[in-house]
Amino acid sequence: MRSILIPIVLIATMIMTSCSTSTNNTKEFQKLNEKITELQTQQEDLQSKLEKSEKRLYILQSKMVKQSDILEIKEDTTYIKSMVGNLEGIYISEGAARKKAESLTSNEVEKWSVTFNEDYDYDENNEDNLVRDVWVVKAFHPPGNKTIYYIDAITKEVVNLSEIESKH
Repeated sequence: MRSILIPIVLIATMIMTSCSTSTNNTKEFQKLNEKITELQTQQEDLQSKLEKSEKRLYILQSKMVKQSDILEIKEDTTYIKSMVGNLEGIYISEGAARKKAESLTSNEVEKWSVTFNEDYDYDENNEDNLVRDVWVVKAFHPPGNKTIYYIDAITKEVVNLSEIESKH
């Protein structure tokens, strides 16, 4: 993984160490320290986003293959020959997606249904307009209500949730 370096943090650290501890410089020292902390937090957030983006890029690049590279298409999921051994390392399992949904419901569930959905456009208003591979986990509750969880297949994040009430 690539590393994000923010030179401002290094410069601010050098300035901070060169400041004297006199009372006039104490406020400047505190401001610099707060700025360094803020920049470090931003750096950590950016690093996390970069790692997730690199995983998504790997998925997207793997989808750009020739027809001859496709091993099989099963339940609307395309399995690429070169990736078959690596699928477990990229996507969370169907069971992990169901466990995530189970942890979020407190209602009685009669039946569960889990399907894989490639290229799910989960938020049309999102300015990044991300498309994700998701597990669609449906929980069927009595008397006919259901909850649908859309769980990112890479990050295990719930990207959408729908609750449908029975007409009874």
